[in-house]
Amino acid sequence: MSKAVNLGTLADDISVSNGTIAVNNLSLGNSINFDTAANNVISGDKIHGGTISGFRSTGITDNANSTAITIDSSGYRLLVEGDNGYSGIEIKNQAADNVNILFRNPTKTQEIYMNADGRLYVGYDSNGEAAIEIEPHSDAYHKSVIIQNSHYLRQSINYKKVLYKNAGASAQTHRIARMRKHYWGGGILKLEIHKVYYTGYEHGVFICDGHTRHTHGPYVSVRTISNNNGCPTPYWGSIVNVSQEEGYADLYINVPAYYGYSIVCEVNGGNVVEDDDMYTGVGANIFYIDG
Repeated sequence: MSKAVNLGTLADDISVSNGTIAVNNLSLGNSINFDTAANNVISGDKIHGGTISGFRSTGITDNANSTAITIDSSGYRLLVEGDNGYSGIEIKNQAADNVNILFRNPTKTQEIYMNADGRLYVGYDSNGEAAIEIEPHSDAYHKSVIIQNSHYLRQSINYKKVLYKNAGASAQTHRIARMRKHYWGGGILKLEIHKVYYTGYEHGVFICDGHTRHTHGPYVSVRTISNNNGCPTPYWGSIVNVSQEEGYADLYINVPAYYGYSIVCEVNGGNVVEDDDMYTGVGANIFYIDG
């Protein structure tokens, strides 16, 4: 059964036309129940202002109990804040795959990129190169950081590492370090070598330097500061040239049979990478110390 109602006399703000009720001003009470209404009957274009609690959409779930994200059109466009001692953004790929963050202005693009293995690249470009690489590790204090084109890192690093090189029944040759340095690049490698063996004590101090830029007369040098009781003297291998970039040279030590040596490697005024082998860059000024 239907019943016609004439709303024309109730208020000037209500009108009826072709079965549609138009309400210019509607005041609601404490609650309104839309359970019986059809889906999608409220258009988002007609909603303005106020706070929506328990908000959820097809792609968004809002569980915040206070303001967490602020978006505006002046200065910083997006502010993420927290009230439990820290704030931050988590970008997660549910699959074991790559994660990318792009920074763009009208003419330039920079990227932070993490591959499926967890290696993080900063300044990643379309050629697959990165200015900084950070290897994943369960212990944050032991992450390996690799700096490409490191002459742009204009700082001196004093770095020290202790190696132990020994031989079995036959003498062995061990690589100690690799140097990749521009002809005007700073940095020297100082070695303090101690014999570790019950028959006696040997001790030597050596300065190992040079440069490996093939266009400017590359050279390598080992200077003996002190040497007692025949401590083995380290020596450079041949300089390997790399076109348009710094070449490299490897530093070795010969260990007699059954002997062992503790080697204190100290880099002064240069940059150090933990995982080199073939990392190159124009203006490089780096040392790689073997483990």
